Amino acid sequence: MEDKDVIVIGSGPGGHAAALRAVELGARVAVVEGGPAGGNCVNFGCIPNNIMLETVRFGLELQEFSSSGIVQSSDRLNFSRASARRERLVAQMSGGLRNQFDANAIDFIVGRARFTAPTSITVSLEDGGSLDLSAKAFVIATGARPEPPSLPGFNGEVLTMDQALRLTEPPPSALVLGGGPVGLGFALEQAFVLASFGSAVTVVEPGNDPLPGADSEMVDYLVQGLEAAGVRVLINARVDQIDGDEAVLTTSEETLRVSAASVIAPDCRRPYFEGLGLEEAGAQTSSGGVSVDDRCATNVSGIYAVGDVTGVLMFSHAAAVQGRVAAENALGLDSRARLRALPRAVHTEPEMAYVGLNEQQAQEKGIEVRTGFSDLGASFHALARGQREGAVKLLVGAKHGEILGVHILGPGAAELIGQAALLLQLDNTVAELADITHWHPSLAEALVDAARRVS
Repeated sequence: MEDKDVIVIGSGPGGHAAALRAVELGARVAVVEGGPAGGNCVNFGCIPNNIMLETVRFGLELQEFSSSGIVQSSDRLNFSRASARRERLVAQMSGGLRNQFDANAIDFIVGRARFTAPTSITVSLEDGGSLDLSAKAFVIATGARPEPPSLPGFNGEVLTMDQALRLTEPPPSALVLGGGPVGLGFALEQAFVLASFGSAVTVVEPGNDPLPGADSEMVDYLVQGLEAAGVRVLINARVDQIDGDEAVLTTSEETLRVSAASVIAPDCRRPYFEGLGLEEAGAQTSSGGVSVDDRCATNVSGIYAVGDVTGVLMFSHAAAVQGRVAAENALGLDSRARLRALPRAVHTEPEMAYVGLNEQQAQEKGIEVRTGFSDLGASFHALARGQREGAVKLLVGAKHGEILGVHILGPGAAELIGQAALLLQLDNTVAELADITHWHPSLAEALVDAARRVS
């Protein structure tokens, strides 16, 4: 195999984006991946998780229309069939990525890479043997690996997200642990899925800030909605002991026992670069991740790192941005990862999404804010969909009217937040948002309504 301009190690969102961008810029590219194309996100994490969440959401919509007599069905969601559908779609998506690499003349090599020098690697191939490769630049996109916590008195297995998703049937009860790199988001999603299939679920969050950056009032409403759906959420709580199928928990107010046939840690990830030979390449690490600057460059010329392996913003969409930036810089451009307006979402019911600052963060920065609210549940489009609860909260700088943050709870939140991220990225003012005309009826009208009600 000929030497390459860029070799990408890992094919998740960051590696995939880096490889395709490098090809767009005319580079000869190879991707080294230890498993199926798509990495953890497509095969074991975000994508299979969201397939199950969308299945549950569709089931809830059917129940809404069934209660109105429109759909004649009272069947419960079938866990095994939902799981089989998930596996089919995951295989389809992974295969599609592999085809995309082939269509762009990107060599896809299945094996484990190890640096032998700053400009060369050895790949231990999956089917045996090894392959020596060299390149002008490398992009490390090896992601993260689960590291389940140990719990007092528990001799069983703490399940990762992937293991929980691959259960053959929902457990009668589950203890879901929070405290991951992205807060309580994955834990709430996992709990929501299991509760929807009949499990008695308790979520334990050790900290006081379950969703960093989110509006506290919105979080309270989210928790209330999940508790109505059968998910018990305990904030500022710890696991003292697990005795058989029961867990002893302590909160700020009480000690209690809950059923825990399964114990799940959906977001117990840490950056993964073991065996990569970074010491041979001379690349530095800190805080458990590969150290990079805003160009995604390490301390070694020609070596870049993106996504979870850096240990900073462990989100797939952040990795994709970084992947493009790393590829551009590897090929002589001068790009920066602009992640100020990074949206976040929790795909439960109700759904929640947010971007920018919350009120506490604005106060800590010494910014005086004004707020605007809109009742998303009163949207004609939401009502037509059978969804009756939700709100949009807009934070605006009192002095200049700049949009500082947008927080959404309710139908379409994860889609609407994309428009809000665009507003922040372009430094739009509340007056400019208020002047936008949206299609009627649509959920997006709620953003403009909130802007017009800023006081």
